[in-house]
Amino acid sequence: MTERTMRRRLAGAGALALSAALALTACAGGADDAGNDGGSGGGTTTLTFATFGGAYEEAQRAAWLDAFTEETGIEVVFDAYDFGKLQTMVESGDVIWDVVDTSGENGLESTSEWLESIDCTVVTTCDNPAAGLINTEWRVAQNTSAMVFAYNTEKAGGEPQNWADFFDTEKFPGKRGFPAWVSGGTIEAALLADGVAPEELYPLDVDRAIAKLDTIKDDIIWWESGTQSEELLTSGETVFSLVFSPRAYQLNVVNGAPVQAQWHNVLTIGNYTVIPKGTKNLDAAQQLVAWISDPANNANISLHYPVGPGTEGSSVDVPAEIAPWLPTEHLDTAVTMDDAYWDDSFGDVNATFQDWLQQ
Repeated sequence: MTERTMRRRLAGAGALALSAALALTACAGGADDAGNDGGSGGGTTTLTFATFGGAYEEAQRAAWLDAFTEETGIEVVFDAYDFGKLQTMVESGDVIWDVVDTSGENGLESTSEWLESIDCTVVTTCDNPAAGLINTEWRVAQNTSAMVFAYNTEKAGGEPQNWADFFDTEKFPGKRGFPAWVSGGTIEAALLADGVAPEELYPLDVDRAIAKLDTIKDDIIWWESGTQSEELLTSGETVFSLVFSPRAYQLNVVNGAPVQAQWHNVLTIGNYTVIPKGTKNLDAAQQLVAWISDPANNANISLHYPVGPGTEGSSVDVPAEIAPWLPTEHLDTAVTMDDAYWDDSFGDVNATFQDWLQQ
């Protein structure tokens, strides 16, 4: 396993929990056989869209896919996302996916051999990602999510204000929850808590972050999945936790749990749309990417799910119960996680992190 592949597999757990944040069980559909290419003029085209299941998938259909099919006649079916599966498809020449929803570690040059280039004559938003997100030759921003400081309001003993409070176990006693993979915001949170200015965060001072983490090491619980992060926070086993923002929404709004979020210096992250190299429906796939990222359509996801738009200038009137949970409502103090930094530096940072965990 190469270093970059290891990174993608480690981060994949985080990507899954992020995008299926409201799903108790995945409900992704099976991949149907694709029809003729949208530009061929024969038969009905069916695109297979690999994504993350559950309420997130349902929101994508309601926000974009039903209207896309109505407008173009191109059907869209779902399959369950796994970037490793995409790699295998491309390398075997048996590509059954057409469009893929993926997280920020993919769609950079390191994964370009498995992806088609985005046709920016069709996808006219190539140069218009939302604040902090980065489009490349191989990806277009789809939505904005975040890693957020969530806390149990019945156990916290007060209202925390910032990442420094997250690390203050004297002022706010109790266990702290972090994702079990290093690229999930833990290093960034530690540095922000230690006084590093957001604009000076990257490149990460990993030794400084580890020293800060060491001050609360005995109080850390490392969660392995988004579901586990919810369970720990709801029960009060963790009083504070770094969680995916849709999970915090799920707990507060949907479940009515005693959980709130602290949004100062929230760590924003992007989800992106990519096209597997060798898709049999390239023209239609480019049309779907264009539809999803079109400013007239893109923000519709926020009507159904607590993520912000991925395209600059796209907006809708969001329901009152969702609006406060959108990362894009907190951009004045937000910090965008740097995908390119992690792509280049994951191996070294993870090695240092794992060494510290074993001490």
